[in-house]
Amino acid sequence: MPRWIQGRPLFAKDAATAAQLIEGLVQGVAPGAAIFLDPRTVNAEAVQLAESLGMRPVFETARMYRGEPLDLPIDEVFGITTFELG
Repeated sequence: MPRWIQGRPLFAKDAATAAQLIEGLVQGVAPGAAIFLDPRTVNAEAVQLAESLGMRPVFETARMYRGEPLDLPIDEVFGITTFELG
């Protein structure tokens, strides 16, 4: 996989757009190569999209906040960035 794809977030207005973006991104990936997408479980459409692509959970993490969580458009977040960046 091209290095620039690793650890990038996936934002889209809806699941159909997210699917199109994923399709375009993986075109250059070698057959059988591992592809990772980190959807937030609170976005059911993102999880359903990953499952529809044959993806399965590999590991889980907990999101922790100090103070109030940010008010983010969770329904538009289909993949978070690297855990090092948040």
